Amino acid sequence: MNCPVCRKAIPVSDGLPSFCPWCGAKMALSEDAELNDLLLSAESERDYAKKREILLSALERYPGNIEIEKRLLYIGRLWEKGGKPDFYRIPFWPLNALEKPKEFPKRERVKMLDSFFNDPSAARVAALSGDESAFYREYYTKMATDYMEWFIKNASYNISFLFFKRSEQNRLNRCAQCVKTMLSNLESSRAVPEERKPLMRQALLDGFRTVFGCDLAQA
Repeated sequence: MNCPVCRKAIPVSDGLPSFCPWCGAKMALSEDAELNDLLLSAESERDYAKKREILLSALERYPGNIEIEKRLLYIGRLWEKGGKPDFYRIPFWPLNALEKPKEFPKRERVKMLDSFFNDPSAARVAALSGDESAFYREYYTKMATDYMEWFIKNASYNISFLFFKRSEQNRLNRCAQCVKTMLSNLESSRAVPEERKPLMRQALLDGFRTVFGCDLAQA
C-alpha cells in the first residue's frame, strides 16, 4: 500500500505499521482487523469510483470513523465520470491559483482558493478529528504532495523543451521555482486565511521534499 500523505510505498507483509517510515504520518491502525482490511483494500484500488464505494461501505459499518472520512475527503470528486470537464473534481487543483495566478481572472482565483481553504467538507472532517491543527497539517501536506506530483513534476514544460528532454538538474530547478512561486503568492494572497498560511507553507516544503527527494533550499 501507499502512505495516504506522502504516497510512498509501505511494506505491509508484517501488518500495517503505526507510522509511515518515510514521512512519519500516523497510519490507520485499529484493533478491528476488518476495518484495517477495508482501508488497505481502498488504498490499493486505483479506480476512484471503486475506491469510494469501498470507503462508503466501510463508513456504513463504522460511522464517523475519522480514517475513513479522511480518505473520502482526499478523493474529492475524482470518482465522478462523464459530463463536462471540471477541474474542481480534483481536490488539490485549486492550488493552481498559487502557482499560476495570472492565468485566472481575480474572481476565479478567489473562488479557487476559497474552495480549498474554506472547504466545508474539510472543516467537517477536521471537527471530527479532535485536533484541527494536526488534521489540517496532514491534509494540506497530502494535497500539496499530490499537486506537485500531478501538476509540477509531470508537467510537460518542466520535462522537455520542444523535442529535447531537460537535464535532471534543470527539471529540478524548474520545479523548485514553481514551488517558490507558490510560497510567494501564498504569503501575499488575501484570499488565504492568515491562520492557515503557516500550515500551508510547511505543507509545500514537506511536499517538495517528498516528491523531489531534497529540501527546496537545496534545489
